[in-house]
Order: sequence, then structure tokens, then C-alpha cells
Amino acid sequence: MSTVSLARRQDVLIEAGTPLAELCDRLTEVRSGVIGCIAYGSCLRSGEIFAGLFDVYLVVTSYSKAHRSRLAAGFNWLLPPNVYYAQVPLAGGLARVKYSILSLKDLERGCAKRFESYVWGRFAQPVGLFGFAGSDHAARVRHALAHAGQRLIRESVALNRGEFTSRELITAGLSMSYATELRAEKPGRVMEIYDFAEAHYRALCDACLQDMAEVDQVAHDRWCSKLGAVSRLFGRGKWLLRLALGKLASIVRLLKAYFTFRDGIDYLVWKLARHSGQTIEVPKRVRRFPLIFGWAFFLRLYRQGVFK
Repeated sequence: MSTVSLARRQDVLIEAGTPLAELCDRLTEVRSGVIGCIAYGSCLRSGEIFAGLFDVYLVVTSYSKAHRSRLAAGFNWLLPPNVYYAQVPLAGGLARVKYSILSLKDLERGCAKRFESYVWGRFAQPVGLFGFAGSDHAARVRHALAHAGQRLIRESVALNRGEFTSRELITAGLSMSYATELRAEKPGRVMEIYDFAEAHYRALCDACLQDMAEVDQVAHDRWCSKLGAVSRLFGRGKWLLRLALGKLASIVRLLKAYFTFRDGIDYLVWKLARHSGQTIEVPKRVRRFPLIFGWAFFLRLYRQGVFK
């Protein structure tokens, strides 16, 4: 791992005494074995923790400590992360939180070694860090995050032909990473993500691309791919495989979310409506028997373009 790419990330430490620190502190009490929190997403970018649904990862030492149920721990190990919902009353209001449970080992594997982009696609973005005090936890988390940024950049080179900028490289990679999941993002969303943290992504590209033999720098923030046709085809083929595997994994994760969320069907519909901007009505029979009638209901939403 390049120490340069490690230093170039622009993650933030969540300061004590802030509403976000209070929220993270409360969440660490929800589960055993939590060593720290990683906050990310639109609420972190806006700073409005009481608007929308806040996304937090609880990093744990082991799933057996984090769960009372062996079945839940087993599902978390088999297809991490497990996702839960909480409403946390704070001094400034009520925070709605989606928190995911991920072990430190799976964080490291997901950022550096996993084929699917579920983890490294997310954590290539700048994040907020809370906790991780003691031993080598903080260093391991930071190295994992550095791997995530490096992985997104390396895997995205094959998506560009000839010359490209950091904006073109990152937005292409983020778009493909989002496409591997069952989610509906508004047009231009990846541009907003890039623009919010442009300095972060440009610094990562400067650090990572200079170490790649397959890329030449032709000007400031302008690069040229030297990948041959076969290598580029292979790189794009990996993304097509991620699309297929990612969609399947997303379906399984949605089923897990149904069982781990209280009023899970309402959460799933709320999430799809929030991202797509469409009003979604849940039929009574889907509410009563979601595992029987839910498949046709979500297939209809898929055909309507609510998610892709």
C-alpha cells in the first residue's frame, strides 16, 4: 500500500461534543464488540443528521459478539453486512439511522480483496470516523480505506478509452458500482458525489495512477490508458460479472433487510421511493404475505424503472 495514497484521503474525524458524535456514541451501545463507526452518504455530506436516513457502519471485532442470535451472526458472516434501522433521540431531534454491522476483517477484505464492489465502491468516498481507539484498530481501518480508493481507481481504468480525467474515471467507476446493486439513483448523482469531494478524488488519482504502468500522465489531471484491446475487454468483462453477481446479492440482502428491519417492507418501499422520486403504494396482500406476493410486486416496480 502506498503511503502517499493513504495520506491523500480526506476522511474526517467526528469531533466529540457534536450531534454526530452523540449519535455514533449511542449506536456503539446498541451492539457488543463495536470498535468504531464509519459514517458516509448524503447526510454526512450535507451535515443534516435529522433529515433523511443517516448511514453508519458499526465495525465489530466479531459477529458472535455483535449478535445474540447465532442465525443472525451466521448470515452476517455469509453475506456481510447485516443492515438494521434505529430511531435515536438526540438533543437536537430524532435521528433516523440505517446501521450496518461489519467486522474489521470483512472491512479489510471488502476494501482490498473482494471481487464485488459493494464495500470498496462505498468507501472509496470520503467518510467520517468515530472511535477506533486503542491497539492497531485505527491504522487497520485507515489502510482498508486507502485500499478502497485504490481499488476503485484501478478497476475503473478499463472503463475509459484513450485520455481521461479524474472526473471521468471516478464517475464511470461509481456509476458501475451503483449499477451492481438494486438501487435507483437520480441522474447526475455520481457527479454530485464527485463534485462534493473533488480534491479527495483528484489526490487519490494522482497518487494511484502514477504507480500504474498501464497509465501515462499527459497533462495536469489528464491521463491516457495504455491498456490493449484484450486487457480493456477483460476489465469490462469483470464489471459485467459484478453486475450479475451484485444484483443477485442485492436480492438476498433485501430479504435479510426484511427480517432485520421492523416494518421491513415499509423501509424497502420508502428507500426505493426516496431514490426514484416515485410514489409507491403497497398492496394489502403484500403487507400480509410479503414472501409470497412480494416477488411479483418488486418485479413490477423493476419493470416500471423504480430501481434497476
